[in-house]
Amino acid sequence: MLYTYSDLQQYWECPRKWAYGREWEVPPKSLDTAMFRGTLAHVAVQAYFKGADAKAAIADRIITEIEYWTNGRPPTSALVEADRQTRKVSEQAFNLAAKYVRAYGGTVSVQDIEQELIDVDNPQLGGHRDAWGFSDDGKTKETVLIELKTGDYPDIEQLLASGQHDFYALLHNKLYEQPITRIYLDVITPELVTRVERPPQLERGMYLLEQLATAVEQAPTAIERPHYTWACRRCEFFKACRTRDGRGDDQVVLSQIAQRRLE
Repeated sequence: MLYTYSDLQQYWECPRKWAYGREWEVPPKSLDTAMFRGTLAHVAVQAYFKGADAKAAIADRIITEIEYWTNGRPPTSALVEADRQTRKVSEQAFNLAAKYVRAYGGTVSVQDIEQELIDVDNPQLGGHRDAWGFSDDGKTKETVLIELKTGDYPDIEQLLASGQHDFYALLHNKLYEQPITRIYLDVITPELVTRVERPPQLERGMYLLEQLATAVEQAPTAIERPHYTWACRRCEFFKACRTRDGRGDDQVVLSQIAQRRLE
């Protein structure tokens, strides 16, 4: 089992909620349109960098995602064709990817895309970066890490300061002889494509990696530790938490949650 930056975010939000989610892999309650659109846009951009057919790649990913939503029961082609919302989202994703390719497709000689990075010192830790390659503006040659985001972000600079990209840069540098010298954060919206960039802050990446290692060490006892906040009432695991704290069988409640999501 690989633990990633996303695990650390969820752990910081609530250790118990994170532990429940890790123990019970429950399909999402419904299609998150914005997230799905972003996923398909990523697929299309990756297909471009591979020299593959972007629309075919999107169609393949839709099948994979629907199989996940249906809990492994393979959907019929009629189901895919009948889902108007899915077709609409796929077209939007293709248009976002095309906009990105026109803006920045030729700025980097991409070496690898959507690769799993595993920490050489702790194989339990890692993540998936979008792409890396070489950028040459005629003056300087940079080894760049590319991260793509879709959606509206009020403060892109704040997004870049999250440390996620530094986390990936650190993992990359442990594995490759060409260390990352520049991070490109590319944000794609229907209106425009924006790129912000900066050198990697590896000390920030190391801090996050150490924090993730600590979270993994504490994982066996995470369910035992209550973590109460104002957000608890909106949490899908609220009843399970209260049942466990009352010395009841929270596994029964978790089974009910899983069953409702699959209905």
